[in-house]
Amino acid sequence: MIEAMKLALEALETTQTLMRLSDPQYVREYNAITSLRQAIAEAEKQEPVATVHASWNDDEGFMLVKRTGERLNMGDSLYTHPQPKREPLTDEQIAEFFGVKAVDESFVDFVRAIEAAHGIKE
Repeated sequence: MIEAMKLALEALETTQTLMRLSDPQYVREYNAITSLRQAIAEAEKQEPVATVHASWNDDEGFMLVKRTGERLNMGDSLYTHPQPKREPLTDEQIAEFFGVKAVDESFVDFVRAIEAAHGIKE
């Protein structure tokens, strides 16, 4: 995802150099460039620095970190700082996403299934 943002940033910077300052689109592109730079910086902070590929006990497929006692499973991503807890969307957020005032239970079930597949639970 970071690479896609960097490509978009490069494209915006290229087109902006061809514009005049008086062009109304210049300000929009300037704002988009600023936002993309901030988003890239934040995303790079959240990239994992390593992934667990081996364990001390291959029979169980996990290892414990001595200092924290945290259990690490195969495939877990390791970060330089704690990641924010991902919370399920509220019914209001789901309705806003689908552009409706209230959501049908089937919409909620659909969203909850996607959240569960990505490890987001209540």
